[in-house]
Amino acid sequence: MHRSLLFTVTLALLAITMPATSEEPDQHEIYFSHLEYEYGNRARTYIGMEVAAKASRDSDRGPFFQAYYEMETLNREIYGHMKEELDVDYQVNWFVGMGIKAIGYLGWRFLDAQWFVDMVIPYLPKLEEMRSLSDPQHRLFFDYVIAQEEVQLAASQAVVDGTWQDGADLIQAFLPQARTVLEQLTQSPD
Repeated sequence: MHRSLLFTVTLALLAITMPATSEEPDQHEIYFSHLEYEYGNRARTYIGMEVAAKASRDSDRGPFFQAYYEMETLNREIYGHMKEELDVDYQVNWFVGMGIKAIGYLGWRFLDAQWFVDMVIPYLPKLEEMRSLSDPQHRLFFDYVIAQEEVQLAASQAVVDGTWQDGADLIQAFLPQARTVLEQLTQSPD
């Protein structure tokens, strides 16, 4: 019951923030729609993981949420560096932000890692489409977007197949790559 309610509330929050379209979009619209959604996804996930990392600190799930939050903190820096260049600026509205905080604070206890797996699998093709439509000069960033999402999937699957620590270990192993990408992006000439 708790998982169903958590899943329903999360989907409702996601639906509120998803852009709606009525016409057949052109490639630029598809690209920008995916880009705005991904920026929103990262912003919402940052908020949720920040709360879950603090709330779960002393549980067996704690290392996973701590590692995930650390990755989202790096993502925030990487995405923040690119937002002006990509002409995107997503801000989580107050209502959605408070809902995510409540879900993060209460929901981490009931969160099933299979839910992460089920969310990421259909989302990856949208990110790959976004990358294929992006300007080649931003390839490092978009390759990173795909890589961090694949790590989320692999870490969540590791939890499903093993323990929360297994997932945390995969995320921790990815963090040096994230730091390298951040360094490369911030050293690139603007």
